[in-house]
Amino acid sequence: MLVLSLLLAAASAAEPTLDLTWRGASAELMVTPPAGEHVNADAPAELTADWAGKHAAITGPGASILGGLALNDVGGTTLSAILRVSLCTNDGATCRSVDLHARATPPASRKGHLTLAPTGAHDDASPFRADAQAAYDAAVDEARDTGRLLLLDFSAVWCPPCNLMSAEVLHAEPAPEELEDYVVVVLDVDDPSSWALKDRHHIGSYPTVVVTDVDGDELSRNVGYDTPEALRAWLAESATAPSGSGDEAAVDPASVSPEEAGEIAWRLIRRDQGDPTAWLDRASLAPNTVPFRLARVSHAPSVEDIQWLAANAPERGLSWVFPAAELIKTQDDAKSPLLYAIRRALSTASGPQAADLLYLAATMSDDAQGPLLYAGAAAALRASLSGDAQRDRGYWTWLAELEAHSGDLSNALAILEDASAAFPDEPTFWLAESALLLDAERPEDALAAADRAMPLAWGDNRLRVALARVDALVALNRLDEAQSFAERVLAEVPAPPEGLEVRAHRYRHQLREHAKLP
Repeated sequence: MLVLSLLLAAASAAEPTLDLTWRGASAELMVTPPAGEHVNADAPAELTADWAGKHAAITGPGASILGGLALNDVGGTTLSAILRVSLCTNDGATCRSVDLHARATPPASRKGHLTLAPTGAHDDASPFRADAQAAYDAAVDEARDTGRLLLLDFSAVWCPPCNLMSAEVLHAEPAPEELEDYVVVVLDVDDPSSWALKDRHHIGSYPTVVVTDVDGDELSRNVGYDTPEALRAWLAESATAPSGSGDEAAVDPASVSPEEAGEIAWRLIRRDQGDPTAWLDRASLAPNTVPFRLARVSHAPSVEDIQWLAANAPERGLSWVFPAAELIKTQDDAKSPLLYAIRRALSTASGPQAADLLYLAATMSDDAQGPLLYAGAAAALRASLSGDAQRDRGYWTWLAELEAHSGDLSNALAILEDASAAFPDEPTFWLAESALLLDAERPEDALAAADRAMPLAWGDNRLRVALARVDALVALNRLDEAQSFAERVLAEVPAPPEGLEVRAHRYRHQLREHAKLP
């Protein structure tokens, strides 16, 4: 019995194989479980393959992949495959989930057989699809040993500003000197292991970077990403600030001047560090100061503040026109001062900043001018690309959206497909393509793009991809299929405990709502 137990344990640790057989133009990819195990016929399973610009997939219960995946014209190409399946021991004692990525280049022969070589889901250095709590614990140990502060980078693989911030500052080569005082740890916000940390630090948007001591007490935070220079200045400031110095709640607003209160309110809002109301009330005693108006227009936009800033601080337009733009949805008289500020800001902006400003102007323009402004925004953004995929990836989805808004959907899709080829193990760009295709009223194509993203997704981003797939199915009037698929994903992806303030609750609610589930 001991020998048998050891054999079964060894079998359970082994991986299944993906075996490719081809004859002429026809080919078949088969799944072979390890000895002592079988495919769980009822559990969710996925088998996908990509080669020479082609894609094939099976998504359904485990039984659906047992007959193999039909392919064609694979000879002489590089074939990448992904298998997600549940395997159970033949005695039914245990089951486990398998996530296998594999690749092979079959020769251009008339017939043949080979086994694909496992490649791993991600590069070993990738912080994504990883245990966030384990990464945090290791960083705490290092910070304790070295006497440095912790820099918690709450990041997502699909988040453009997260990718930019990583490439330009947090993981740039060479590393900026401002990082010398920190142990930097990337926390994958899509992975369920990040829930407790996100809840503890009240993380509501990405990227959010939090500075803490080794006991987890927060010293400072920065929300969003503007420029490398601004982030490096914040890093330098946070490294030298004494413990507790970032806690404005401990200070009585009446103890500072109205001008200082305006500065504090603007800092709180910009860094999402608490309720600015008391500081705004104090700052209102000196209403004609730029920090107070910037803070108030970002907290609760008004036409009065827009007009004042357009007249007195148009050069700061990048700091305030985007939150202020929400007001044009309800008040037309906000449009004129906003456009004036955009024109002034464009005189010194370039690259991504110019693209953002032109985009905002396009949203306020008529049907004739809008596409031209979107095209101009795309041109400004494209001119800023470096040719480095790690850096440029933070711009690709935005560039594709601008191209689509300008009327060039084919170019937008080409950008995203090139991006998917550059990062084949990520769902990011297929998900973006699905959204563009659905907006273009091409639900069949949107469904196909979501199907390509689904096997690559995990945790929260799996719920986001599932939502895109459900939206495509609903648009195709395949509601029963949308509901059964949504139910399967909701059962498959772990749900966070009630009371934790994490985005997964919102994604699950949206998925149920869009699939019209009770």
